[in-house]
Amino acid sequence: MENGYRKLKLYFMIGLPGETDSDVLGIADTCQALQSQCSDLGRLELNLTISNFTPKPHTPFQWHSVSTDEFRRRQELLRRALRQLRGLKTNFSDVRLSAVEDFVGRGDRRLSAVIEAAWRAGAGLDAWFESAERSYAAWTGAIEAAGLGGRYRQLELGAWSAVEAMDAADLDTFCEQSLPWDHIDSGLDKRWLAEDLQRALAATVVPDCSFDGCSSCGVCGPELGHNVVIPPPAIPAALPQRAPASERVDRLRIGFAKTGSLALISHLDTLRMLERALRRSGLPVSFTGGFHPLPRLQLALPLPLGVEGSGEWLDLEFTEQVDPGLVRSRLQPELPAGFQLLSAIRVEVFGVSLSQELASAHWQFVLQPQAGAPPTPEQWQQARASLLAAETLTWNDTDKKGRPRSRDCRPFLLDLQWAEPQSDGSLLCTLWAAIDAAGRSLRPEQVQHWLAERLGQSLALSGLRRKDLVLKPC
Repeated sequence: MENGYRKLKLYFMIGLPGETDSDVLGIADTCQALQSQCSDLGRLELNLTISNFTPKPHTPFQWHSVSTDEFRRRQELLRRALRQLRGLKTNFSDVRLSAVEDFVGRGDRRLSAVIEAAWRAGAGLDAWFESAERSYAAWTGAIEAAGLGGRYRQLELGAWSAVEAMDAADLDTFCEQSLPWDHIDSGLDKRWLAEDLQRALAATVVPDCSFDGCSSCGVCGPELGHNVVIPPPAIPAALPQRAPASERVDRLRIGFAKTGSLALISHLDTLRMLERALRRSGLPVSFTGGFHPLPRLQLALPLPLGVEGSGEWLDLEFTEQVDPGLVRSRLQPELPAGFQLLSAIRVEVFGVSLSQELASAHWQFVLQPQAGAPPTPEQWQQARASLLAAETLTWNDTDKKGRPRSRDCRPFLLDLQWAEPQSDGSLLCTLWAAIDAAGRSLRPEQVQHWLAERLGQSLALSGLRRKDLVLKPC
């Protein structure tokens, strides 16, 4: 606070072995004490993240579990205590996510089928907070299909819980049971892990073996000796660095294509790739200010992971007037194969941002009927006509906090066309979708869902490509 900081982010974890309700409520007491201590200096805002403990293999707590109901009870206990405080923003980890993490983290070779089935059901590379219901349904469905539902329910009930009430003899027997990862040698002796679990349950303080003697965990062994301490390298002398130039003199709008294996590069990784390419090119790029300067670079609309784009746009700003052709010729050699610069035009430096210039997106994708006889051309056309004639197209999902929401996406549907169905029943579709000022638009998987409803048949989506991002006319 004395140095000007007004926000503090704190991370806490609940569900550790031996934890009591008093320990959980101690989180609220800690926040209250922090705010009281800083009250003379102003109002301190706290951002809290409350995670659920999920045990991992090759650790002393690999035998431990907490039931999902107990996690919910502790979360509610903490929520009630935190409601008494002001200036707090709290994020609780989804208990369902923790249960699936626990199940996957301590699974055996049968999990490969579960992971593949969950991915095929739409859970691959998903963001839980965007669609927690759909993700959880995909995972639980895959677990049931693999015949592991009973084992998962046992884990939900905390069947592995190494509670304090278990005496030493029973705990020894409990820990001697075979685990799916026993054949993997991590260096740590399983017997030592069980003893360390007992020490943890008894709240025994264990000295740091780097300085106070060997604990015989099995990592070092006679070959390396004991108390292996690697001295940290010397801190090099700090060299003064000049802040990058931040003048905004010129701005180019560059069209590009991102195809091939680069479709598997995420939006953030694409930005990092472009930043490194710009540094190598030696172009006079303008940087932002602050402690972490970044190139003044803006991509029009992030491409979904795994999707190619052949008509994308980005804006670049420079500290001096540059020739568009020269920028392309110097930047292209520094970019990987699959990232092709198509055009470059000069735009007003302090004009409207690129995202505000977007009018619509042009998509291409393939729909494939999954079961039964494929729809006839007439049925496809009837489904299309019904979709385009609909006054509302409701899409139900969840927001970033997992709360359900419902949106009308009809204003974003401009047109939908396709060629004649192929012999295997697949259909090459072309979608035109409007983009509003907030960057919201229509996604091909939504069109897939609505068409499947009208056809009464499951459809698979593949070959997804964003053909073009259309800018508003000047």
